[in-house]
Formats: sequence, structure tokens, C-alpha cells
Amino acid sequence: MNRQVMRRTAPVVAAGVALVAGLSLVPGAAGAAAPISQLVGQGDIARDSLACVGPLSAGTSDLVVGNGSANDGQGNGVAVDWQLRRGDPSATFFTQGTVVQTAHADSFNPVVPSGDPSEPGTFWVCVTQRSRDAAHYEIILGAGGA
Repeated sequence: MNRQVMRRTAPVVAAGVALVAGLSLVPGAAGAAAPISQLVGQGDIARDSLACVGPLSAGTSDLVVGNGSANDGQGNGVAVDWQLRRGDPSATFFTQGTVVQTAHADSFNPVVPSGDPSEPGTFWVCVTQRSRDAAHYEIILGAGGA
């Protein structure tokens, strides 16, 4: 599995699973706005492998949004299996999370609105390729409050 990690994220690989840890960003001047946490990961996923971006912690007033896409390396969309997983606020590994949203598509845009009963919590976006030998994926997962 070839992985490329962007925005100072740190990869962790175990038993065919790719995980990407995150970084906190503060928009605006010197923290004038609420902090936004963002995780970014991309790579090539082999058939029957799993790649996850997370964990991302969200508070009770945060908006959690994700964006995932998969292609054949030539820019043509490839349908893969996507999951948004949610764990208790102390959860640190995706297997501690429950699947709360799924899709079989070339893109995935999960949203957990502010005030959702699943907050506070820890979130991951995971992708699995089951129908092809490989696919290239890109995932962004973010959370922030007002």
C-alpha cells in the first residue's frame, strides 16, 4: 500500500490498516476564530484493505464534516466502501468506533451537525476497496465550533 500523507500528519500502519493522525489549525489572526481540527490523508489502497483517517475529537457544539474521493489513478471515479465511525470521546483507535454513516460510491461527504446526539465523540473516515485490485483515495476530515 503506497501512502502519501499531507499537512504534517503522521502515518501509523498495522496489519493492512493505514491510520492518519491530525493537526489543529486556528484560522484568522492569533486565534480570533474558534479552532478547526483537520486531518488529511491520501494513498493507494489494495483490494480488501482498509484505510482510515482519524481520530478527530469533536465537542458538543462542533460541526464534523468529511470529504472522500476515490479514483483509478487516471482521474476516473471508482466506487469504494466508505464509513464514518464514531467512538466515545476517549476512543483512540478506529476499531473502538461504531459505523454511523456508510456509502458505496466514488465520493463520500459525511456531516455531523452541531448539537447532534453523537457529540461529543471521536470520529474516523474509513475506506475499503473490494471490487478492484487498487484505488487511489483522498480523505479530509474536519471539526470546529462557532
